[in-house]
Order: sequence, then structure tokens, then C-alpha cells
Amino acid sequence: MPSKAKALVDPAAHLRGLVRTFHGLGYGRTALYTVFTDWVECAACALSNRIYPDAYEKREKRYLDIISKYDADVKHTFGELLGQVILAAEACRLAGKLDLLAQLYIALELERKQIGQYFTPWSICEMMARINCGPPEQLQSEVAAKGYITFMDPCCGAGTMLLACAAYATDCGILPEQIHLTGIDIDPTCVRMCFLQFALYGLPALIIEGNAISMKLDEYWPTARHISGAWSARLNAAKTIATSEEKDPVIDRPPSVHPAEPATHISAAEPAAPSVKRPLWRPRTSSW
Repeated sequence: MPSKAKALVDPAAHLRGLVRTFHGLGYGRTALYTVFTDWVECAACALSNRIYPDAYEKREKRYLDIISKYDADVKHTFGELLGQVILAAEACRLAGKLDLLAQLYIALELERKQIGQYFTPWSICEMMARINCGPPEQLQSEVAAKGYITFMDPCCGAGTMLLACAAYATDCGILPEQIHLTGIDIDPTCVRMCFLQFALYGLPALIIEGNAISMKLDEYWPTARHISGAWSARLNAAKTIATSEEKDPVIDRPPSVHPAEPATHISAAEPAAPSVKRPLWRPRTSSW
């Protein structure tokens, strides 16, 4: 394979390019953290505002307030960075290692270790997913019974653990549209990173900014597949059928939309997400 073509599908090459681009902005380490969080916020708001009109005004204002701080060159670079991340995400998908933004965060040395912030490596998350999810037959039987399977992480960070669970499920023969992910985190930047990754990989997911212990939930970030797949109606219907006992709305079966989201977003008549003929991740037994 020619070197240029090989670089296009090499996640490490894309990661190095992203690091160079961020460092090329000319900010020191402390300022770089602010630049990175601002870029993540702007990118997440831009994607969210295409699909989630309820939060449009708030997020558009936030986007404009942030981007107005930078000159034209930085604004242009922010757009280029999103394009680079999209290409890098595809390379990570093909390589079967999906924690792109967590790797970038670490490579930029932005982890706030003084407050105990660490990102679990992909290999550890893969192992934990295989241990906790059980054998393929167990996942397949749940999908056969319900039509889907759900994963939830109350301290999701950048979403690596959830991505590993979804990757393992697809390795077990479950289609991406049969998987739903819910993540909660108290760190706004982690929530945006998680949303970006799930959105770019085309996963049905709801990411919530809030405290999973106190249950103070502040912001909801549904992906396009969450909305188009009518996951609100599906999960709420499953909760109603499963039990009439009042249970915790997030930890037991997570809510799938912001409470203020209009009925058109949660109607049972919503079209299901189109069928995907191949999984989002390359199965380890496949040759493609």
C-alpha cells in the first residue's frame, strides 16, 4: 500500500496530525487546555444544532460567545480540526480502536491528574467489556427477546467504556442500530467529547451532563441515531411493560430525551433508523 494511502487508515498518523495542529495554534500548555475545551464545545454545539432544535438557541449562543474570542485564523483551524477528527474517526473505526478523543486528550497532556482525572486505556476497556457483558449467547438472547440491548455508564468520561461495550456487542453479531448507549458525567468537556465520538460513529446514544449520584441532571445530548431511531419511545415503552413499580429513571432505565423535548421527537410513529448492512466496527473474524 502506498505510504500516503497507508497514512489515511493509520489512527496513529491521524493522532499525530491532530496534535501538530493543536500545537500549531501557538498556545502554551495551560492555554491549550482552554483552546481544546473551546473547540470541543463548538464542535459539539455545531453537530447538536443540526438535529436537536430544543437546545438550538442556547447552544448557538454558546458557540458564538466562544468563537468570538478567536481571530480568523484560529476559527479556520477549528473547522479544519473537525474535518481531521472525522477522518481520524473513520481510521479508528477500521482499526477497531475507537477512543480517538481520549487518546488526543492524553497526547496533548491535558489530563488533570491533580483532581484524579485519568482515562482508562482502550485495551483495559475491551477486557472489561468482555468480562461484564458475558458470552455472545447472552447478548444475542437479550436482543432476540427485546430487539435491542442497552449499556449505561454513570461516569462515562470520553465514552471509552461504552464504546468498548458496543464494539464487543458488534463482534458478537449485534447490529449497531440494535445497541443504545447512555452516559452521564459531571465534566462538561467529557460529555461533549463523548457526544462527538458517538455522533461520528453513528451510534444511538444519549449523553447527559450531570451528577449520577445526586441525580442533578443539567444537559442532554442525544445523537442523530437516538432521535431518528425513536429510542425515547422504545425505552419508555420497555420500562412500562417491564414493571409498574416506580424506579430510578436514569440508573435503572435511563431517560432518552430532555424532559422539554417536544412530542414529535419521542413519538412511537418516528421512523426507525435505516438498517446498516455492515457493523460500524470491523469484526475480528472478518476480512474487510
